[in-house]
Amino acid sequence: MYTDFPTNNSKFLKTDNFQDREVLLTYRGWKKKANEDDPVDKKNRKTWKEKLKYILRYSYPEWAIDTTTGEKMLGKDGQPFQNRYYDPMFPQGYSIIYVFDEGELETGSKPLFEAFCAARPKPGERLLIHKTGKDKETVWTVSRPGALKNVHPQELPEVNIDDSPELKPDEDLPF
Repeated sequence: MYTDFPTNNSKFLKTDNFQDREVLLTYRGWKKKANEDDPVDKKNRKTWKEKLKYILRYSYPEWAIDTTTGEKMLGKDGQPFQNRYYDPMFPQGYSIIYVFDEGELETGSKPLFEAFCAARPKPGERLLIHKTGKDKETVWTVSRPGALKNVHPQELPEVNIDDSPELKPDEDLPF
């Protein structure tokens, strides 16, 4: 009989691992991964243009483009509007690789990136990561274990029913 299981050599996490459950991970950092053509010898090879769906939104192209006219969109000042996450080091866009002790998660999810931007974790911190919804209704949360959610900042007073005649039930009522 065996008592030990072989170690899991896979260091890659999938977004489905977080669907409708909180996962506790130890954060190490993040990095950008360039959106590039797949190697020529890859079986189901894709070009970088075919992978635009999987990159971080607003990391490509450099300028916001009106989908109807194909022209650059202008900001309030009349100048072309640069996309928020554009990085000249990654002109074809990029995805984010989140690095944890338990593995790596590569995704272009803007809601997850914004959840990490809000949490601003430090390397070595333990984080609870949770995902709900699908497609455009996806919601990601990144929080620290033990963080209280939806709690009133003041403590509620302790109420003793025996101390107040107003809180005692009416003995005249039949039910």
